[in-house]
Amino acid sequence: MASEIKVDTISEKTSANGVTIDGVSLKDSKIATANSVDSDAYVDGSIDAVHLSANSVDSDAYVDGSIDTVHIDALQVTGAKLNTDVISAQTELASAPADADEFMVSDGGVLKRVDYSLIKGGAMTLIARASDSAAVGSISVDDCFSDTYDYYKIYMFLNAEEDEGEFRFRWRQSSTDITDSYYINVGMASQLTDSANSNYVKNNQWNADHLLLLNSMNENDNLGDTTEITVYDPRARDEGNLATIHYSCSNYRSDDIWVSVKGAAMYGNQGSGDDYDGFTIYYSNGDIKNYDYAIYGMNKT
Repeated sequence: MASEIKVDTISEKTSANGVTIDGVSLKDSKIATANSVDSDAYVDGSIDAVHLSANSVDSDAYVDGSIDTVHIDALQVTGAKLNTDVISAQTELASAPADADEFMVSDGGVLKRVDYSLIKGGAMTLIARASDSAAVGSISVDDCFSDTYDYYKIYMFLNAEEDEGEFRFRWRQSSTDITDSYYINVGMASQLTDSANSNYVKNNQWNADHLLLLNSMNENDNLGDTTEITVYDPRARDEGNLATIHYSCSNYRSDDIWVSVKGAAMYGNQGSGDDYDGFTIYYSNGDIKNYDYAIYGMNKT
Protein backbone atom coordinates (compact mmCIF):
# COMPACT_ATOMS: atom_id res chain seq x y z
CA MET A 1 0.00 0.00 0.00
CA ALA A 2 1.38 3.41 -1.00
CA SER A 3 2.32 5.75 1.75
CA GLU A 4 2.21 9.53 1.70
CA ILE A 5 3.69 12.05 4.13
CA LYS A 6 2.57 15.67 3.90
CA VAL A 7 4.65 18.30 5.72
CA ASP A 8 5.47 21.96 5.23
CA THR A 9 9.14 21.70 6.13
CA ILE A 10 11.72 18.91 6.48
CA SER A 11 14.69 20.10 8.48
CA GLU A 12 18.03 18.43 8.90
CA LYS A 13 18.72 16.82 12.22
CA THR A 14 22.17 18.34 12.59
CA SER A 15 23.86 21.16 10.60
CA ALA A 16 26.57 18.82 9.39
CA ASN A 17 24.43 16.26 7.58
CA GLY A 18 21.63 17.79 5.56
CA VAL A 19 18.59 15.75 4.54
CA THR A 20 18.84 12.61 2.43
CA ILE A 21 15.91 11.53 0.26
CA ASP A 22 16.24 8.34 -1.79
CA GLY A 23 20.04 8.65 -1.71
CA VAL A 24 20.18 12.32 -2.75
CA SER A 25 21.49 14.67 -0.12
CA LEU A 26 20.01 18.15 0.16
CA LYS A 27 21.92 20.69 2.18
CA ASP A 28 21.51 24.45 2.45
CA SER A 29 19.01 24.57 -0.50
CA LYS A 30 21.46 22.75 -2.81
CA ILE A 31 21.99 19.17 -4.02
CA ALA A 32 25.05 17.95 -2.18
CA THR A 33 25.33 14.48 -3.77
CA ALA A 34 27.89 14.43 -6.65
CA ASN A 35 26.74 13.37 -10.17
CA SER A 36 23.12 13.21 -9.07
CA VAL A 37 21.69 15.58 -11.75
CA ASP A 38 21.53 14.19 -15.31
CA SER A 39 20.99 16.03 -18.64
CA ASP A 40 17.20 15.71 -18.44
CA ALA A 41 17.27 18.29 -15.65
CA TYR A 42 19.19 20.93 -17.65
CA VAL A 43 17.58 23.94 -19.34
CA ASP A 44 19.11 26.45 -21.76
CA GLY A 45 21.42 28.76 -19.88
CA SER A 46 21.44 26.69 -16.71
CA ILE A 47 25.17 25.94 -16.96
CA ASP A 48 27.44 28.98 -16.99
CA ALA A 49 31.17 29.32 -17.48
CA VAL A 50 31.80 29.45 -13.73
CA HIS A 51 30.63 25.84 -13.42
CA LEU A 52 32.78 24.48 -16.27
CA SER A 53 36.31 23.45 -15.40
CA ALA A 54 39.13 24.39 -17.73
CA ASN A 55 39.39 21.99 -20.70
CA SER A 56 36.33 20.11 -19.47
CA VAL A 57 34.52 20.13 -22.83
CA ASP A 58 36.39 18.18 -25.53
CA SER A 59 35.74 17.84 -29.27
CA ASP A 60 33.84 14.56 -28.76
CA ALA A 61 31.06 16.57 -27.16
CA TYR A 62 30.53 18.75 -30.24
CA VAL A 63 28.04 18.10 -33.01
CA ASP A 64 27.66 19.99 -36.29
CA GLY A 65 25.98 23.30 -35.61
CA SER A 66 26.21 22.93 -31.84
CA ILE A 67 28.09 26.22 -31.44
CA ASP A 68 26.09 29.19 -32.72
CA THR A 69 26.82 32.91 -32.83
CA VAL A 70 24.94 33.46 -29.56
CA HIS A 71 27.60 31.45 -27.76
CA ILE A 72 30.60 33.24 -29.28
CA ASP A 73 31.50 36.54 -27.64
CA ALA A 74 32.39 39.58 -29.75
CA LEU A 75 36.06 39.80 -30.81
CA GLN A 76 36.65 36.11 -30.04
CA VAL A 77 37.40 35.03 -33.64
CA THR A 78 40.91 36.21 -34.51
CA GLY A 79 42.90 36.17 -37.73
CA ALA A 80 44.70 33.02 -36.65
CA LYS A 81 41.37 31.16 -36.76
CA LEU A 82 40.81 31.94 -40.47
CA ASN A 83 41.84 29.45 -43.13
CA THR A 84 44.19 30.68 -45.84
CA ASP A 85 41.49 29.98 -48.48
CA VAL A 86 38.87 32.17 -46.78
CA ILE A 87 38.77 34.35 -49.94
CA SER A 88 39.67 31.94 -52.75
CA ALA A 89 37.10 29.39 -51.57
CA GLN A 90 34.23 31.81 -52.23
CA THR A 91 32.15 32.12 -55.43
CA GLU A 92 34.03 34.05 -58.10
CA LEU A 93 32.73 37.42 -59.34
CA ALA A 94 33.27 36.96 -63.08
CA SER A 95 32.58 40.55 -64.15
CA ALA A 96 33.57 44.03 -63.04
CA PRO A 97 32.10 44.95 -59.64
CA ALA A 98 28.98 47.09 -59.56
CA ASP A 99 29.27 50.48 -57.87
CA ALA A 100 27.32 49.23 -54.84
CA ASP A 101 29.47 46.09 -54.38
CA GLU A 102 31.36 46.21 -51.09
CA PHE A 103 34.94 45.53 -50.03
CA MET A 104 36.51 45.16 -46.59
CA VAL A 105 39.31 47.58 -45.67
CA SER A 106 41.35 48.29 -42.57
CA ASP A 107 40.92 51.93 -41.62
CA GLY A 108 43.77 52.51 -39.19
CA GLY A 109 43.33 48.98 -37.86
CA VAL A 110 39.52 49.19 -37.70
CA LEU A 111 37.70 46.88 -40.13
CA LYS A 112 35.21 48.76 -42.34
CA ARG A 113 33.27 48.23 -45.57
CA VAL A 114 33.54 50.48 -48.62
CA ASP A 115 31.56 50.69 -51.89
CA TYR A 116 33.43 49.98 -55.11
CA SER A 117 32.30 53.37 -56.44
CA LEU A 118 34.59 55.07 -53.90
CA ILE A 119 37.76 53.20 -54.83
CA LYS A 120 37.54 52.60 -58.58
CA GLY A 121 38.63 56.16 -59.41
CA GLY A 122 39.32 56.80 -63.08
CA ALA A 123 40.00 53.18 -63.96
CA MET A 124 38.72 51.96 -67.29
CA THR A 125 35.96 49.36 -67.30
CA LEU A 126 35.66 46.87 -70.15
CA ILE A 127 32.28 47.30 -71.86
CA ALA A 128 32.58 45.09 -74.93
CA ARG A 129 35.16 42.79 -76.48
CA ALA A 130 34.93 40.80 -79.73
CA SER A 131 37.09 39.20 -82.39
CA ASP A 132 36.49 37.08 -85.46
CA SER A 133 38.44 35.76 -88.43
CA ALA A 134 35.35 35.54 -90.66
CA ALA A 135 34.76 38.30 -93.21
CA VAL A 136 32.03 40.83 -92.42
CA GLY A 137 30.76 43.83 -94.38
CA SER A 138 30.85 46.11 -91.31
CA ILE A 139 31.01 46.07 -87.52
CA SER A 140 28.18 47.79 -85.65
CA VAL A 141 28.23 48.08 -81.86
CA ASP A 142 25.02 49.26 -80.16
CA ASP A 143 24.39 50.47 -76.61
CA CYS A 144 28.08 50.86 -75.76
CA PHE A 145 27.72 54.60 -75.00
CA SER A 146 25.43 55.62 -72.14
CA ASP A 147 25.14 57.92 -69.12
CA THR A 148 27.30 55.53 -67.10
CA TYR A 149 30.64 56.91 -68.30
CA ASP A 150 32.06 60.28 -69.36
CA TYR A 151 34.77 59.02 -71.73
CA TYR A 152 35.27 55.94 -73.87
CA LYS A 153 38.27 54.25 -75.45
CA ILE A 154 37.99 52.01 -78.51
CA TYR A 155 40.95 49.84 -79.46
CA MET A 156 40.82 47.76 -82.64
CA PHE A 157 42.88 45.82 -85.13
CA LEU A 158 41.31 45.28 -88.56
CA ASN A 159 42.31 43.82 -91.87
CA ALA A 160 40.85 44.84 -95.20
CA GLU A 161 39.79 42.20 -97.71
CA GLU A 162 40.86 44.43 -100.62
CA ASP A 163 43.48 47.13 -101.23
CA GLU A 164 42.98 50.85 -101.75
CA GLY A 165 39.82 51.24 -99.69
CA GLU A 166 38.85 53.78 -97.05
CA PHE A 167 38.39 53.08 -93.35
CA ARG A 168 35.16 54.79 -92.27
CA PHE A 169 33.30 55.59 -89.04
CA ARG A 170 29.66 56.47 -88.34
CA TRP A 171 27.73 57.30 -85.18
CA ARG A 172 24.72 55.14 -84.41
CA GLN A 173 21.47 56.03 -82.70
CA SER A 174 18.82 53.45 -81.78
CA SER A 175 20.61 50.77 -83.87
CA THR A 176 20.67 53.00 -86.98
CA ASP A 177 23.68 54.63 -88.68
CA ILE A 178 23.61 58.42 -88.82
CA THR A 179 24.25 59.48 -92.42
CA ASP A 180 22.65 62.93 -92.61
CA SER A 181 23.94 66.42 -91.73
CA TYR A 182 27.75 66.32 -91.88
CA TYR A 183 30.92 64.96 -90.35
CA ILE A 184 33.86 67.35 -89.85
CA ASN A 185 37.37 65.93 -89.78
CA VAL A 186 40.81 67.54 -89.43
CA GLY A 187 43.93 65.42 -89.08
CA MET A 188 47.62 65.15 -89.77
CA ALA A 189 48.97 62.24 -91.81
CA SER A 190 52.56 61.01 -91.85
CA GLN A 191 54.11 58.73 -94.49
CA LEU A 192 57.35 56.82 -94.17
CA THR A 193 59.13 55.06 -97.02
CA ASP A 194 62.60 53.56 -97.42
CA SER A 195 63.98 56.86 -98.70
CA ALA A 196 61.89 59.68 -97.23
CA ASN A 197 59.09 60.70 -94.94
CA SER A 198 56.48 63.42 -95.23
CA ASN A 199 53.62 65.06 -93.37
CA TYR A 200 50.47 66.59 -94.76
CA VAL A 201 47.19 67.96 -93.46
CA LYS A 202 44.22 65.74 -94.06
CA ASN A 203 41.03 67.83 -94.17
CA ASN A 204 37.75 66.12 -94.93
CA GLN A 205 34.91 68.51 -94.16
CA TRP A 206 31.20 68.42 -94.87
CA ASN A 207 30.95 64.72 -95.55
CA ALA A 208 27.32 63.88 -94.82
CA ASP A 209 27.62 60.09 -94.95
CA HIS A 210 30.61 59.10 -92.85
CA LEU A 211 33.85 60.08 -91.17
CA LEU A 212 37.01 59.10 -93.05
CA LEU A 213 39.71 57.87 -90.69
CA LEU A 214 42.26 56.45 -93.13
CA ASN A 215 42.41 55.85 -96.86
CA SER A 216 44.34 53.67 -99.32
CA MET A 217 44.24 50.69 -97.01
CA ASN A 218 46.32 47.57 -97.63
CA GLU A 219 45.28 43.95 -97.21
CA ASN A 220 47.92 42.41 -94.96
CA ASP A 221 47.39 39.59 -92.48
CA ASN A 222 50.07 40.71 -90.05
CA LEU A 223 50.21 44.48 -90.58
CA GLY A 224 46.59 45.54 -90.73
CA ASP A 225 44.94 48.69 -89.50
CA THR A 226 45.61 49.54 -85.86
CA THR A 227 43.24 52.15 -84.46
CA GLU A 228 42.63 53.93 -81.17
CA ILE A 229 39.60 56.21 -80.75
CA THR A 230 38.74 58.38 -77.76
CA VAL A 231 35.07 59.34 -77.51
CA TYR A 232 34.18 62.37 -75.38
CA ASP A 233 30.77 62.18 -73.74
CA PRO A 234 28.54 61.17 -76.70
CA ARG A 235 25.32 61.92 -74.82
CA ALA A 236 22.64 64.52 -75.59
CA ARG A 237 24.04 67.65 -77.27
CA ASP A 238 23.08 71.24 -76.67
CA GLU A 239 23.40 74.07 -79.17
CA GLY A 240 27.05 74.48 -80.16
CA ASN A 241 28.21 71.33 -78.37
CA LEU A 242 29.19 68.72 -80.95
CA ALA A 243 29.95 65.02 -80.52
CA THR A 244 33.75 64.83 -80.68
CA ILE A 245 36.29 62.05 -81.07
CA HIS A 246 40.07 61.90 -81.27
CA TYR A 247 41.60 59.10 -83.29
CA SER A 248 44.91 57.56 -84.23
CA CYS A 249 45.23 55.07 -87.12
CA SER A 250 48.14 53.33 -88.81
CA ASN A 251 48.51 51.03 -91.81
CA TYR A 252 51.31 49.41 -93.82
CA ARG A 253 50.58 49.77 -97.52
CA SER A 254 51.55 47.49 -100.38
CA ASP A 255 53.92 50.09 -101.86
CA ASP A 256 56.21 49.94 -98.79
CA ILE A 257 54.73 53.05 -97.23
CA TRP A 258 53.86 53.21 -93.55
CA VAL A 259 51.05 55.69 -92.90
CA SER A 260 49.95 57.12 -89.55
CA VAL A 261 47.02 59.52 -89.16
CA LYS A 262 46.08 61.44 -86.03
CA GLY A 263 43.11 63.76 -85.90
CA ALA A 264 39.90 65.03 -84.37
CA ALA A 265 36.41 64.76 -85.77
CA MET A 266 32.92 65.99 -84.97
CA TYR A 267 29.40 65.29 -86.07
CA GLY A 268 27.94 68.60 -87.16
CA ASN A 269 24.22 68.36 -86.41
CA GLN A 270 24.29 71.22 -83.92
CA GLY A 271 21.68 71.34 -81.21
CA SER A 272 20.00 68.14 -82.32
CA GLY A 273 19.89 66.77 -78.76
CA ASP A 274 20.79 63.34 -80.10
CA ASP A 275 22.10 60.56 -77.89
CA TYR A 276 24.79 58.59 -79.69
CA ASP A 277 24.72 55.08 -78.26
CA GLY A 278 26.89 53.17 -80.73
CA PHE A 279 29.06 53.23 -83.84
CA THR A 280 29.74 51.44 -87.12
CA ILE A 281 33.09 50.88 -88.84
CA TYR A 282 33.54 49.57 -92.36
CA TYR A 283 35.68 49.72 -95.50
CA SER A 284 34.60 51.37 -98.73
CA ASN A 285 36.25 48.53 -100.68
CA GLY A 286 35.29 44.98 -99.76
CA ASP A 287 34.74 43.39 -96.38
CA ILE A 288 36.58 43.44 -93.08
CA LYS A 289 38.54 40.20 -93.34
CA ASN A 290 39.21 39.84 -89.61
CA TYR A 291 39.01 42.02 -86.53
CA ASP A 292 39.64 42.34 -82.83
CA TYR A 293 38.29 45.21 -80.71
CA ALA A 294 37.77 46.27 -77.10
CA ILE A 295 35.67 49.16 -75.74
CA TYR A 296 36.28 50.70 -72.32
CA GLY A 297 34.39 53.29 -70.29
CA MET A 298 35.95 55.75 -67.86
CA ASN A 299 34.64 58.51 -65.60
CA LYS A 300 36.30 61.84 -64.80
CA THR A 301 36.79 60.91 -61.15
